[in-house]
Amino acid sequence: MPLATPQGTLDFKSVDTITFVGASSNTVIDTTTGSFGVGVDANGPTSNLHVVGNALITGNVADLNIVSNVNMLHTSNTASIKLNSNVVTEFPRSKKLIKYPRVALTGPSAPTGYVASASDEEPNYNAWKAFENLNTNSDAWSTDFTENRYDVSSGEATTNAPLFEGERGDWIQIQLPSKIKLDYILIDPRRVASAKTPEASPGDGRIFGSINGTNWTLITSFSGRLYGGMASNENATAETVVTSTDTYYNYYRLQVTKRAGQYGSDKYVAIGQLEYFGTPEYDPEAHGVDVVVKSVPNVPNTDWLEVYYDAKDLADGAVSTVTALGGTTISGSNLGNPQISNGAFVFDGTGDCIVSGATSLSGNPPLSYSVWFKTNSIDSSGSNSIVMIGYAANTESIGFRINSTGYYRFYVYGGATNESITTTIVPELGKWTHATVVYDGLKSKLYIDGKFALQNTNTTTNLNLDSSAKVALGNYIDSSGNIGSNASYDGSITNFRLFNRALTQDEIYQLYAYQKEYFGHGDLSMTLKAGRLGIGTSEPRAALDVRGVINAESFYGLNDATVAYKYFDSDTINHTFSNLNLKVGEAYKIVWSYHNTTSNHNVHMFVNGDETDTNYWHAIQQVTGSFAAAGSTGNTARMFSTGGSSDHIWVYDLRLTHDRRPMMMGHGHFSTPSGGTMSTSNNQAWRLGTWNHSVQADAITSLKFDQTSTGSFGAGSSIRILKTM
Repeated sequence: MPLATPQGTLDFKSVDTITFVGASSNTVIDTTTGSFGVGVDANGPTSNLHVVGNALITGNVADLNIVSNVNMLHTSNTASIKLNSNVVTEFPRSKKLIKYPRVALTGPSAPTGYVASASDEEPNYNAWKAFENLNTNSDAWSTDFTENRYDVSSGEATTNAPLFEGERGDWIQIQLPSKIKLDYILIDPRRVASAKTPEASPGDGRIFGSINGTNWTLITSFSGRLYGGMASNENATAETVVTSTDTYYNYYRLQVTKRAGQYGSDKYVAIGQLEYFGTPEYDPEAHGVDVVVKSVPNVPNTDWLEVYYDAKDLADGAVSTVTALGGTTISGSNLGNPQISNGAFVFDGTGDCIVSGATSLSGNPPLSYSVWFKTNSIDSSGSNSIVMIGYAANTESIGFRINSTGYYRFYVYGGATNESITTTIVPELGKWTHATVVYDGLKSKLYIDGKFALQNTNTTTNLNLDSSAKVALGNYIDSSGNIGSNASYDGSITNFRLFNRALTQDEIYQLYAYQKEYFGHGDLSMTLKAGRLGIGTSEPRAALDVRGVINAESFYGLNDATVAYKYFDSDTINHTFSNLNLKVGEAYKIVWSYHNTTSNHNVHMFVNGDETDTNYWHAIQQVTGSFAAAGSTGNTARMFSTGGSSDHIWVYDLRLTHDRRPMMMGHGHFSTPSGGTMSTSNNQAWRLGTWNHSVQADAITSLKFDQTSTGSFGAGSSIRILKTM
């Protein structure tokens, strides 16, 4: 009987169990065990609190001690723990890295779900044949043999090749039955007769992804691929192109902008086999579990923020008015015809610009600006302006651009001696990059992707901004606010911020980290996957895989950083390490233990299959009784000279500079224990003062070590390549 007002307490005495019986389940209070069951069957609760179904707690739990298992319901194959609405820990289903296509193709759209196509095909060398798991003379894709689609001398695509996304070059495409996140591709050269050679293979190219086959996103670009050697090399190796994307696509397109064209006389491009490696968006066959701990970055400070423009929430189309964000009040307007696409302002390199209203800056103020940008191409006759504050006249502006020779430059227009600096850093076309320039009233510092890059060395400044100086993105402007001289930028710009003070290094990294995931620069997570720990990557490839810089007082166990190793158990005349990925800005060591059982000879090192001596320079000194008794210099790839019947130890430092050219130095020692009494001639030291390779490359993908006379690497010799921390 319902009571309008509570009348007191209902007290059951000497009752062991109270059961509320429902149609299909019961609610039970068991006083003998101190148990409470909701939705339980006739057997009652099996624990102190037993809930069958969902439990909702809307208040706070002051102290929750879990002494057994926690079973979390998951959505999209992922269970998660949240804090302040942010996911901080996930337990996702562990997806496997899979080769695609997963089956051999037997036709352009067979088996069902796969569709292979290309911009051009030589009869009987169809696109689908690059995906049939065979590699013979005819089991390959090739463009027309006779149409001169690639220049014989330069290897560049000609006007006979199609124009796609701003560049010429034939392409090959694969449509997959479902979306995958691409990790890397493997390009295997076509076999000609019985030999597998680099003939007509892709030297430079780009990889695109799409979800509909119409709108394409550039994933990565590559250049300088040589497949292990010259066209006459009958044991060419496959090239691996590593990608970095967090987006799942079911269409992938490889465009070849240049073939390995210094070899042979081919006018076409060909691929023996093409393999895509990635993780599927949904993988019902994956039953493992990863542990992902996420770091959620703070929103950058807006203190002293003068101008803030971002296109990430704007609809695609033409730019009209650019709204001030982050509490700022200075809006912008367009000159020319800049567009908005995929959350960025797009400039086509022909007279586009975004100009702010008047700022509070004038004279010689401290300031900082940061920007995300992606360069499509570089005008070799223009100034390629990304950011200008002020206008294009002596002393009237400060800014950041790409000069006509293709290097980043930060400047004061008409600045004092050493106030404007051209760096040795080359933009990576098609890749989002973050730049911050900090000006303290005298000197400027440049930071690329959150890391310090360069500082100018001037002792005076010429900067003298007019009052109410404006910001120009994508071009120079004149004193009237109109587009000035030839400085149009071809690329995308977004998330521009101008501060009227000098930022600290921590603040600069905060600006970079805030959107590094969004722009494909790794992630902010730590992932435990199949016994591998990845920091900054969700797909660790080693027991400990760190994507970024490690700051530590010391490291132990340097062998853990081994990139490649070879032990020679018999005399060998040469050896090639293939499928390397030695990158710009990283440091590597080469350690030789060399046992020479023959007469004196030289050992050379060739990069990416280039065995042309005139592309190398070396300088070696010999240390015997005097410090530099002898040596050699010249256009060869020589890395050391041996003594007859001697044992050597050599250690080299190898870098791929920001200019994308290999550079090396090193030192070593040899002794001839069979020489009898220990003497200067039997114990010598050598040093490699300089070693350079003139050909630019995005990565060192192969290293060939070769004796060039009558010697050999004696049994017991070894080479180790290390990535230093």
